[in-house]
Amino acid sequence: MEVLRALGRSPGRSLGYALGAWAGAWGIFYLFQETHRHLALRVRQRNYPLQSRDDQNDAAWFGCASEKERANIISRFAPLRFCGRYLNVTPEWREQGMWEWIWWKVVHSALYHGRFGWDGGFAQDEQTEEGRKKIEALLPVQPLDTERLWGSGTEPAAPASGITYTWYIRNIDVVLVSHNHFDHLDLSIVPHIPRHARWVVPQNVAPLLVRSGVRPEQITELSWWEEAQTAFRVKVQADGGVRSAGRTLRVAAVPASHWSARTPLDTNKSLWNSYAVQVQAADEADARLFFCGDSGYSPSLFQAVGRLYGPFALAAIPIGSYEPRWHLGLQHMDPRGSVCVARDVGARTSFAMHWGTWNMSDERWDDPPKDLAQALQLERLPTAFLRTVPFGATQSVSV
Repeated sequence: MEVLRALGRSPGRSLGYALGAWAGAWGIFYLFQETHRHLALRVRQRNYPLQSRDDQNDAAWFGCASEKERANIISRFAPLRFCGRYLNVTPEWREQGMWEWIWWKVVHSALYHGRFGWDGGFAQDEQTEEGRKKIEALLPVQPLDTERLWGSGTEPAAPASGITYTWYIRNIDVVLVSHNHFDHLDLSIVPHIPRHARWVVPQNVAPLLVRSGVRPEQITELSWWEEAQTAFRVKVQADGGVRSAGRTLRVAAVPASHWSARTPLDTNKSLWNSYAVQVQAADEADARLFFCGDSGYSPSLFQAVGRLYGPFALAAIPIGSYEPRWHLGLQHMDPRGSVCVARDVGARTSFAMHWGTWNMSDERWDDPPKDLAQALQLERLPTAFLRTVPFGATQSVSV
């Protein structure tokens, strides 16, 4: 009987030993990793100083880095690896690990929401007339204005000048992938992207797309501060007709404060990017665009991006998935940080993304636009500086 009792206890005891050993091994790994990261960043801070921004002379700040300053920025925020994993290079970052995520989702969520996984109150609002009106007001869906997008003639063509952007997928020539998280790289969408489209992705993301049917020659992988350039021709509206025009697209990958993973075994094996995009045309002004991707707010990083590649006519900046701040603040900026990013990179106007689709955090689904309005008011900026846009609606920006 005593033998049977001992055997009955041994599986649980063995599991406890295994979990303890696993936690101890990861603790030691993170200790060495963070020591390596902090020492590397301290050396970079000493060897590669950054230029201080003069708020009284913004016009002379954006895009005006000297060669020495450019070299310092690239070296200060260069990719950093430890045991095959990429590390964040922003001073604000701290390693969080699986245990903190478990504490948030199991303990914190149970205390504040009474269950694992919360949809931000969206399902509850769908059940009431008042809630449905709120959804329609904050997340409107508009029919595509095809004439504004591609003209009204027999040959679809882009507008003659300026930039248009639409929260929609169609007629895509270039796809920018910020990182491999499921909410940013949904492989079920890949077959719907035209085969001629070019993909610009972070380092080590290409194999995932190749397995999903994208031709390798259509994919360009970029590490931080690497640039890619491609020339193509587009049809544009001109003098009541349509003509062919040449365009040169330059895409520069820049760092972000985030992470990557598709499974527990590939954490940070690929990079996470933001992008500075420049479209050059022989007969009109260049258009500069900033696509932020996912990132926590880092003043030194985004001011450096503005210094190298700004100013931008348009920026796409995330405003959602930011609560609780003690966990998500390092990887997802809140609307106040979003406004600061738009200002740091020199965006003339910006639109909000990363909200109203996936519910992954603890704020209500309708908090991002409300918090954005408060942030703009605090910074004494107009609503148009960073705005939310309806699904399907086409917006125009001059260059």
